[in-house]
Amino acid sequence: MDNRPMVTVAIPVYNVERFLPKGFDSILAQTYTDFEIVVADDGSTDNTLALCEQIATTDPRIRVVHFPHRGIGPVRNSLIEQARGKYLFFFDIDDYIEPDLLADNVAAMEEGGNDMIFFGFYAEHLATGIRDTLRLPDRTMVTNEEFRQFYCDELVMSPYGCGHMCTKFYRMSFLRKLFDAGVLFEDVEMHEDELLNLQAFKHISKSQSLSKIYYHYVFYPKGNTSTRYKKNDIEDSLHLYHSRMELYRDWIKTREDVVENYRKLLLIAIGSSIMSHDYYSQAKMGWVETYKQIKQVLGTPEVRTCAQCCRIELSGPHKSVFNKMMDKTFYENKPLQFLIVRWIRDNYRIVKRRGHNSTQRN
Repeated sequence: MDNRPMVTVAIPVYNVERFLPKGFDSILAQTYTDFEIVVADDGSTDNTLALCEQIATTDPRIRVVHFPHRGIGPVRNSLIEQARGKYLFFFDIDDYIEPDLLADNVAAMEEGGNDMIFFGFYAEHLATGIRDTLRLPDRTMVTNEEFRQFYCDELVMSPYGCGHMCTKFYRMSFLRKLFDAGVLFEDVEMHEDELLNLQAFKHISKSQSLSKIYYHYVFYPKGNTSTRYKKNDIEDSLHLYHSRMELYRDWIKTREDVVENYRKLLLIAIGSSIMSHDYYSQAKMGWVETYKQIKQVLGTPEVRTCAQCCRIELSGPHKSVFNKMMDKTFYENKPLQFLIVRWIRDNYRIVKRRGHNSTQRN
């Protein structure tokens, strides 16, 4: 008799002790119960490991494994190796999910024989109280060509990107085939999830998207994974851009609007980094060093090309990046403010919505 669980819920953790109770409550409240939880601690230096082990004593479905600190990519690879379920769901412990996520996705997998299932999410910004809704249509795709059309029409156009592991549901045998072919999570600080998914997308046979929103992606002011200082975030964003463009050349080939959005996503990622005072304060750089690094980043060929080709609409997530220019931190430092404002003035074609005047760089 096969005693393997139907689903593995894989959770990488690193110094997230304050998020553990709510995160585990969210998983353990699922209406579907045939699952295991595998928690991989990446060498946490706070009480994360001890708390996970304590919570594991309350439910036999929870397993905790511990590694010396290696980074998110290698930890995700280890979780794939540890998983025993027929299906896999990656969960970020600082978020939360709807109680029927597992039940609905298992049912769709069993009925459709899919390699992957996609669903939307709420992007919840606690600092501002804003909640964006990213909803997908109900759609079934039975060939890779149909999925490619869906990717171009729906996934890639999301202002938050489309690489999150936590908004997808995977057939374990599909992932293991990728691993056997050498497609692994890369050892990078950021975007390891989308880098793997870009490779997976080329091999999908059957897939499905669900219009119901199951995931709550929470943006905290500080302290969680998405806000933690990452030394190589700009380099990782450039690497992701090159990987997206490689996917375009190899797999998509004919959609210029996809290239346009790749360029926008790079600019938003770079802009978020260079406008973040917390990033530079944690990096312990003075203003002179900050000025030099920003000038170097803005001068890279990829960033200049993207800026000169893109039209950035001042709305939603895009607008928030540019609003940071007006922060008093940058007004108080005139050389830095001048560099950024002058560069955006000289390179961006900016479009203001809702009847406002428009300016374009010719």
